[in-house]
Amino acid sequence: MKIVHLSTYEKLGGASLAANRIHRGLIEIGVESHLLCLDGPANADGIIRAGHKKKRSIFKRVFSPNWEFAIRQFAIDDVGIEIFSDIEAQPRNLWRQIPPDTDIVQLNWISRLIDWEDFFQCIPDFPIVWRFADLNPMTGGCHYPDSCKGFMTGCHACPQIGGTKAKRRIASNYHLKQKCIERIPSEQMTIVAQSRWIESLIEQSPIFERFPRVFIPNGVDKRVFRQLDSLFCRNLLRIPDAGPVALIFASHGTARRKGIWQVLDKLDQLHKLPFHLLIVGETTHRIGSRPEVTVTDGLPPSVLPVAYSAADLMLFPSLQDNCPNAVLESQACGTPVLAFDNSGTKELIEDESNGWLVRNQDFDGFVEKAIELVENDRRPSAEAVRKQVRDFHDMLSEYVLAYREAKSRHQ
Repeated sequence: MKIVHLSTYEKLGGASLAANRIHRGLIEIGVESHLLCLDGPANADGIIRAGHKKKRSIFKRVFSPNWEFAIRQFAIDDVGIEIFSDIEAQPRNLWRQIPPDTDIVQLNWISRLIDWEDFFQCIPDFPIVWRFADLNPMTGGCHYPDSCKGFMTGCHACPQIGGTKAKRRIASNYHLKQKCIERIPSEQMTIVAQSRWIESLIEQSPIFERFPRVFIPNGVDKRVFRQLDSLFCRNLLRIPDAGPVALIFASHGTARRKGIWQVLDKLDQLHKLPFHLLIVGETTHRIGSRPEVTVTDGLPPSVLPVAYSAADLMLFPSLQDNCPNAVLESQACGTPVLAFDNSGTKELIEDESNGWLVRNQDFDGFVEKAIELVENDRRPSAEAVRKQVRDFHDMLSEYVLAYREAKSRHQ
């Protein structure tokens, strides 16, 4: 089979990185695979660069609003929990870059890559497998809606957005998506859900409920993500040899949905941290200047096992997530995870066995639990944590099976 993946970026962000891993994994097992994206080295490793952005005319640049920017400007800070993406994108005739002998087109995270009306109006009769990285395909703009169920009724009066025009645009986006997807026969497209949580929401979507679905949770390449010597990793990262270490990922501008800033604020209120805190990624939070905190730049995936193996506990305070790779990667390295009891994250954690769950959005309880765990040295064995993680190659086998079934259904 010949698979062409559409992903906005090659490696930028967790969703794009996951698509890239599937693409490269398929090549490794002998499946012809290509990745069509906005960035990345063209004509290398099966990468296809999307056509250059078409410049808008001076008239459009002056008088036509950049809706994605406008929508973000109206995001309500105390309500909104995630970025918004508009339905418009600059690459046109993107479908022309899909080779005509393609067997399956797999859509991944495609915001800013495809212009919905242009792409779905013209796309040839390829079988489509759409791997839902988040909920954006079925909303008017948000990627994670918190508790909002507007995607079931048209995304009217979006609670995360202020401003009448922005709210109208969100509703307009929704209805255009609905119109675009109506053109696709049910036998042409298969939806991949990575968690039971997102699968249950897809079932409630008027846009996508009629399409067949397959459940394929993420897997981890255990050849890469494996337990390393803790002392060696700590020395490499220049953190204390002795005492408990907690790991958290952060970056400047991280969406509020990730819960990172709230946890760092709570920890900073403590007179002294009960553990050494390792922050991976750029952060301007004041806690980074404390002696019991180490901040290191973002690490490439091949080096991440060093950070996971150096820690006794990984803090993952996301308020809503699908099937987060960071949780699985940490567990594959033998490091248990503390997270909130929500969305797809809770499906990856069996309390006391490979991590712990705290009541959703209870940040005080989250920090208290972290302190309790390190003070009582309550850590399951690395082998017990690791053995429950799904292997990447098992996941690949299920994708190949899904491709075959999608192709057969479409014939």
